[in-house]
Amino acid sequence: MKEEFKYGYIHVIENGFGYAQELPLALGDNVIGRSNKDTTGIDLPIVTGDPSMGRKHCVIRVKQQHGGEGFTYTLRDFPSLTGTFLRNTCLGKKEQARIEEGDIITIGATTFIFHESL
Repeated sequence: MKEEFKYGYIHVIENGFGYAQELPLALGDNVIGRSNKDTTGIDLPIVTGDPSMGRKHCVIRVKQQHGGEGFTYTLRDFPSLTGTFLRNTCLGKKEQARIEEGDIITIGATTFIFHESL
């Protein structure tokens, strides 16, 4: 396992708007969105031309489990204009969903796979 992936990572699937990418998660809130030279406050900027992905689209929270063994992961919309989809279901406003290894998340026309720390 790569050291920078110790809290997990997302694997962005290549599509017509962008190339495949692997972005490491950090402990706490990880804001995910479209990379832009003027955008600040993004922890995991996805390099893409996808106009339907917000600059701040969704958040993955990484939390240490009690006892210090393992992590809990949750996903929520930032909120965005086009929504955040977990396993083809759109998350509601202010809804937080627990995510697990291999979950498929779609933001705009971009899909990524969530991977837990191993």
